[in-house]
Amino acid sequence: ELACRYLGTIESTVSKLNLTVTELEKFLISCQSRVAIATTDVAKLVDEIVRHHRRRIRAAKINVLISSDGSIPFHTDIITFRTILSHLIANALLYQDKKKAHKTVLVTITMKENHCKVEVKDNGKGIHADLLPHIFDLFFNRKPAPGTYGVGLYICRQQTLSLGGSLSVTSTYG
Repeated sequence: ELACRYLGTIESTVSKLNLTVTELEKFLISCQSRVAIATTDVAKLVDEIVRHHRRRIRAAKINVLISSDGSIPFHTDIITFRTILSHLIANALLYQDKKKAHKTVLVTITMKENHCKVEVKDNGKGIHADLLPHIFDLFFNRKPAPGTYGVGLYICRQQTLSLGGSLSVTSTYG
């Protein structure tokens, strides 16, 4: 019985590592390939990503709000942009404060002519100030959760830079 539990744990861990390696492979391939610019509706894209996480959202009783100032077409590499938004939203969902009765993630989209600003805010515990400079470092993991290896935010930063954008974080611990 104990051996079966250990084998199950090993199998689960290997599966999660395989997903991480797959994400890194996709990232490396996207870095080497040409950017394919297309037009997207950012609010619709965010909505699709949120729907993808609906089981996690329901299970954790998280209130996800999407705010957009309109439907201005945005020209970008949709695959890369989707990857960035997916990681940011997944992090906001994953690192919620489980003790809070009202867990919230707010995604705010502000569109300008050739510019898109997406803010992902949550009411989780926050990050200590001394850790903030490191959250985009490869393999940095402030509080390891099952299946996390510290590559998501690194990929977000690199992909954002590849699109000519910027990525920043503000956080207050507590």
